[in-house]
Amino acid sequence: MTVTLRKSALLAAAGAFLLAGPALAQRPKLSEETMKFVSVDAPVVAITNVKVVDGTGAAPRAGQTIVLSDGKITALGPSATTRAPAGARVIDGTGKTVIPGLIHMHEHMFYTILIGKSYGYVAESYTRLYLAGGVTSLRTAGAMHFAGDMHVRDAINRGDQPGPWMDTTGPYINGPGRFPQLMDIKTPEAAVQAVNFYADQGAMSFKAYMNITRAELGAAIKAAHARGLKFTGHLCSVTVREAVDLGIDNIEHGLGAASDFKADKKPDVCPTGESVYEPRKVNDLLDYMVAHKVAMTSNLALADTAREKPGFDVYAPDVQKLYESNSRGRASLPPGSPPPARLTEQVKIDKQFYDKGGLLMIGTDPTGAGGVVPGFSNLHELELRVEGGFKFEEIVKASTMNAATYLNRADKIGSLAVGKQADVVLIGGDPTVNVRDVRNVEVVFKEGYGYDPKRLIDSVRGKAGLY
Repeated sequence: MTVTLRKSALLAAAGAFLLAGPALAQRPKLSEETMKFVSVDAPVVAITNVKVVDGTGAAPRAGQTIVLSDGKITALGPSATTRAPAGARVIDGTGKTVIPGLIHMHEHMFYTILIGKSYGYVAESYTRLYLAGGVTSLRTAGAMHFAGDMHVRDAINRGDQPGPWMDTTGPYINGPGRFPQLMDIKTPEAAVQAVNFYADQGAMSFKAYMNITRAELGAAIKAAHARGLKFTGHLCSVTVREAVDLGIDNIEHGLGAASDFKADKKPDVCPTGESVYEPRKVNDLLDYMVAHKVAMTSNLALADTAREKPGFDVYAPDVQKLYESNSRGRASLPPGSPPPARLTEQVKIDKQFYDKGGLLMIGTDPTGAGGVVPGFSNLHELELRVEGGFKFEEIVKASTMNAATYLNRADKIGSLAVGKQADVVLIGGDPTVNVRDVRNVEVVFKEGYGYDPKRLIDSVRGKAGLY
């Protein structure tokens, strides 16, 4: 490349500041089209007598009032002493709950057309569905259409279309494999070149995929870190322990994709066979990750699609047929069945990592065979973990403050606190008592604008998965 690494880093930093500035400094003026999805738009909004789960992991607090003004949280405290300002739009939160806007960290803007071979770009419908499900910030965790993700990100930041704030991950850094829409990185030098090229275009993070050597991964991580960018990975040819030693920042899919537990593992080769999660080896690896401050992003909804696919009916009829074709021969479990063993095992590992002080984060990965629906499944991720032993406030923290901390945005988002951005989800009911109430999202405030989930969902119902 003709631009030196030092000069590239300076250009990328300046570009990132300019791109992020409007979204962080002041909320955008929404376009007429975006305003169609806003149901609460007032200079000052006060939600009174509501239960607050603040994203810090603290116990829920009942009988609270939260005040939103000019895109910020300007007051939060007991309703007896925290009054709604004169002229405020007052929402009675009796019997309701507020949580911070979800920040989910393994999301995508593409749909599986042919497993392992072809993916369609569906950002228009997905961004609306994510926002309807309370997701106000996300990381794309790998791009099939990087330019498209960049344009969508910028349009959302300008207020031209509804959707979450996006940490746009560059195209997958991957060696030769079975995915024809991904790059084929064959040398460490090529990995560095790819990182620098896409960082210059505005990539905000990077992700390695299954087929990559340790030398290539190490070179890519070093190049990303030189640009001040973080690096994650869906690993296979490289073990989690090896990636930790190479300086990776985050591991995707919990330990579900880790090849550390496969008997036939050879250096730099993605093995076959099932993982055997021996408790001692799992414990040791989690301790190693925590000691090296490596985060872990977990997604479980994909493991539950044989039992439950929340929101699946919003997909276009042809997309639903496509899923059935992709899933032919897969077991289908009747309603009320216990969760699959793999899911139960992964929840246990997630909780173990969380309890050790590990930075657990949550995502959905709406790919696989295509049965995971954005927005709906983001909420289902919370349900699955509470049903598996997490407290509701713990999984909210993993879904909000932990992710904000990883993204270096915890001073602006991730928890409900005075001075922070007014990203707030109002839920009808009390998911601290019945976690399934989390599905009753009534209003999603992003930067103080209150979006109507029903309008967002209805705008793509029967068409999602096509665009």
